[in-house]
Amino acid sequence: MSKEASERNILRLFLAAFLVCLAGLWFCSIQVRAPGLCLALSLFLLLIAPGFIPALRLREKLGLSLLEVLPFAVSLSLAQAALLLLAFDWLTLSVVDARWALMLSALGWWLWARRTAKSGFVYRREVDSVPSDVSGRTRSLLTIGLVALLIVISILLLRIGAPLQWETDSVAHVAAIRGVVEEGKVFPIAQPYGPNGTERSDPRFGIFHALCAVVAVNSGVGIHVLWKVLPAFFAPLLLLAFFSAARAITGSTKAALVAALLFPLCYGGVRTEILRIASYPNRVSMLVYLISLGVFFRFFRDEKRWLLALLAILVATTAAIHVYYFIEFAFVTICFLVVKLIATREERAHILAKWVRGVGVAAAVSLPLLLYRFFSSYSTANPYAVEGQGILYLNEGLYILSPLKAYGWLGFAGIISIVLLPYFIVRARRRDSYAFITAATAGPLVLIFNPVLLPVATKVLSYLAWRLMWAVPYALTLGVFLAELPANFRLQTQKAKVLSVVIVLFVAWAVVGATAGRVSFYTDALVHEERSFTTDMAAISGHLERLDRELEGRRVVLSDPVTAYAISAFTRHFVTAIPVAHSAPTDSFPVSRVRDALDVLNPGVSLSRTQEILRKYRVEFVVLNTGFSEKLYAFEYEIDPLLQSEALRKILSAPMLFERVFSEAELHVFRVIDSKESELSREEVLTVSSSEEPLEGGDSVGSFSGLFSLESVEILPEAIARGDSLRLISLWKCLSPLPREDVYRLFVRLDTDFPRGTFFVERFDKLYRKLLERRTGERFRFREDVDPHSFPHPLHLWKRGEVVRQNIVFRIPEDLCPGTYRVEMNLRRVTPATNFHLSDFLQDRDYYSGIEVGSVELRESGRRVSNAARTGEASSPGSAVTSKDGRT
Repeated sequence: MSKEASERNILRLFLAAFLVCLAGLWFCSIQVRAPGLCLALSLFLLLIAPGFIPALRLREKLGLSLLEVLPFAVSLSLAQAALLLLAFDWLTLSVVDARWALMLSALGWWLWARRTAKSGFVYRREVDSVPSDVSGRTRSLLTIGLVALLIVISILLLRIGAPLQWETDSVAHVAAIRGVVEEGKVFPIAQPYGPNGTERSDPRFGIFHALCAVVAVNSGVGIHVLWKVLPAFFAPLLLLAFFSAARAITGSTKAALVAALLFPLCYGGVRTEILRIASYPNRVSMLVYLISLGVFFRFFRDEKRWLLALLAILVATTAAIHVYYFIEFAFVTICFLVVKLIATREERAHILAKWVRGVGVAAAVSLPLLLYRFFSSYSTANPYAVEGQGILYLNEGLYILSPLKAYGWLGFAGIISIVLLPYFIVRARRRDSYAFITAATAGPLVLIFNPVLLPVATKVLSYLAWRLMWAVPYALTLGVFLAELPANFRLQTQKAKVLSVVIVLFVAWAVVGATAGRVSFYTDALVHEERSFTTDMAAISGHLERLDRELEGRRVVLSDPVTAYAISAFTRHFVTAIPVAHSAPTDSFPVSRVRDALDVLNPGVSLSRTQEILRKYRVEFVVLNTGFSEKLYAFEYEIDPLLQSEALRKILSAPMLFERVFSEAELHVFRVIDSKESELSREEVLTVSSSEEPLEGGDSVGSFSGLFSLESVEILPEAIARGDSLRLISLWKCLSPLPREDVYRLFVRLDTDFPRGTFFVERFDKLYRKLLERRTGERFRFREDVDPHSFPHPLHLWKRGEVVRQNIVFRIPEDLCPGTYRVEMNLRRVTPATNFHLSDFLQDRDYYSGIEVGSVELRESGRRVSNAARTGEASSPGSAVTSKDGRT
C-alpha cells in the first residue's frame, strides 16, 4: 500500500473514531448517564483529537516512533487549548464553552489533512529518524518492557488516584478548577476567599485548570473525581515524552529506552509517589517541556524554519501551563550554550547564532503571555513566597540550599549521576548529548551551592530558584551510561573495568532501593486503603455537599484551616483561611487568616474578640469539624481534637452569636448572628497582669527576639522517671506585639552530660553524641516543640506589658538516659522549612538551643516519684499539652 493510501485510511479511521466518540458522549451523558465513559470520551475529544493530525504529520517529518506520537498529540492539543481559552477569556466569554471550539479545531485539522492528501501533497521526511543502535530482539524486549510498565502505571494510578490529603496541593488544584467553573474565567480571583480575597489572581493556577474545568463540565463527572483519574492519563504520557526527549537528545534508541525505564523507578528523589502528581500543572508543563527540549535539539542540528516555529509554539505552551518549566528551559539551554562554547573551539559564532535564533524566537512568542500573567498576578506580597527556606547559612546574607534538601529532591540515584559527571565532562566535545548532560547537571549545582548566585536568584525567581535542582537529568544520565557500558567495557583498562563494575553496583542499589520504596508505597495504598479525613479529604465530600444544598448562593464560611481547605474544593462556598503552604503568592496575610480562624474556635478567646473576627471577614456560617482522630501539625498551626470538642461547647454556649443549622457526622454548621457587642459576655483572659511595670520579686530569666521576656519558670516535680509527665509553669511578659505574619515556636529541651571518650572533639560534639546514642540505645537529649499560637491566650494576642502565665505538660520518653538534665527554653521565629547554619549539624549548641531555666533529675523507670508527675492533668486551664517525641 502506498503512503498516500495509508494516510487516507488513517484519516478515515480518525474521522470515524471522532464521530463515534462524539455520539457516544451525547448518548452516555443524556441517555444512560455514565460519567466514567463520558470522561474517557472527553479526554480523547479534548486532549488527544485536536493535536492528533498535526502529530501524525510530524511523525513523517521528524521520523518519530509510534510511542512518540501520543505525547506530541497531547502537547499540540494543549497548545490549541491555551490559545482558545485565552481568546475566550479576553472576549469575556465563558471559558467552559471553549470545548466546542476545541472539538471543531480537530475537525479543521482533519479537513486540512484530507485536502492536502487529495492534492497529492505528501510531506517528505526532511529529518532523518534516529538510527537504530540496538538489535531488533533487544529493542523489542525493551519496548515491550516499556509498554508493560505504562500499562501497570496506568492501572495502579487509576486504582489509587491523585493524593487528596491535607498536606498536598491537590485540594488547592481542585478548588482552582471549581473557581473556573463558578466564575467562567481562566484566572478566577474570588476563589477561595471571595470578598476577603486579593485583587490579583493566583499565578500558580490558570490554563490547565481551565482546561480541566472544560473536561469536567463536558463529561459531567465531579471535579475531585476527575482529579483522581487524571494521573492515570498523564503519567504514561509523561514517561513517553521523556523517552522522546531522550531519543532526540542522545540520538540513541537504546539509551532512550533504558532512560525511560529508569525514569518512573528513580525520578523524584526520596519521594515515592511522584507519579501520583503527574496531573499537577507543573508535571503537565514538564511533559510539554520535554517535547520542546527534543525539538530544540532537532533544530540545533538541522536549523529548519518549521522546526523553529514548532519550538516556539511548544515553549509558549510550556509557559502557559506553568512558568517554572519555561524558566527551566531557559536555564538548561543557557547552561548548554556555555558548555558548548567552552568545549568547542571552532564555529563558536555559528553555535551562538543557532542558540539565539532558537531560544530567542521561543522567548519572543512566549513573552505576551508571560507579561499578561505578570501584570495580572505576579506579586511578592506573601512574605513566605520570597523568603529563603530549607537553606544553609554560611554567613549573614550568604547561603546555599541545604544539602539535605537537595538530597531529598535527587535521592541516591541523583547523587550517583553527579558522581558520573566527569565521565560526561571529558566527552562533552564529542556529542551534544554529553554536553547537555554536563550542562543540566553542573548548572543547577553551580547555582544552588553558590552563596552569591542563590540569594540573587531567590530575589528574582523566589522559591522557583531552589526548584532548579529538578533540572538535573539523572535518569537520562544513568540511561546513557548503562546503554554505552557494554561497548565501552571491552576497551577499558583493568582499573577502569573495576570502577565501572562498582558504579553499576551502586546504580543497581539505587534503582532497587527506589523501586522497593515505590512497590511498598503502592502495595500499602492498595491493601490498606484508608478513608479517614486526613488521609483522603474526599471522605467528607458527601457531608460537605450538603452545604451546597442547604446554603444558597456562595457564602463565606469559617472553619479550621484543614476543613476549610476541603470546603473550598468540594463546595462552591468561600472560606476565610487555608493552610499557608497552599496560599497564593498574592496573599499578603496568609498567617493572620489562619490565626483568626483558629481564634474563633479557641475556647480561651473571648466572645467579643470572636465577634470582631467574624465581622472582619463578613463570616456568614461557621463549620466545626470534631472528627479529627489525632493532632495535626503544620508550620503555622496545631489542631488538637480535644480543643475542637471544647470549641463546640464554646459555640453552643453562645446562642446570641451562633445558631445551629445542621449537624452531619462530625460536621456542625452554625449560622452567625450579628449580635450587639453589649450582649456578649467578656471572658477574662489567662493573664495575671497587664501592667507596664515589671513583676515584683526579681529579674527576668531572659528575653527572646526583643519581643518577649521570660520572667520565671517553675519545674514540677524536681525528680521524675521515664514515661512520666513534666510540668513547666512559666510567666511571660510581652515587650512588643508580635509582627503580623511572624510565626513563633517554643522549644523546650532537656540536656544531660554524656561520657566523653578518646575521640571526643568539642567542635563536633553533636556527631560524637549521635554515634554514642546509636551505640548505647539511649538518648542524652530530648526536645519538645510547643505551638504558642494555640495557647488558651494565644501568643499573637499578647499586648505590650501584658504578663501571661502558661502551663506546659509533656511526657518523658522511655529511651532517655537517667541523669540530671538541664532544662532550656527558646521562643523563636520559624519558617515553613527550617534554615540552619553549618554548625547546627556539628555542635550541640544549635538552632534549638535556648536559655537554661532550671534542672530536673531523671531516674530509672518504675521508681515512684510523685503523683503530680504521673497525673500531669492535660486539660487544666492554661495548659498546652503535646505528645510529640522530639529529636535533634
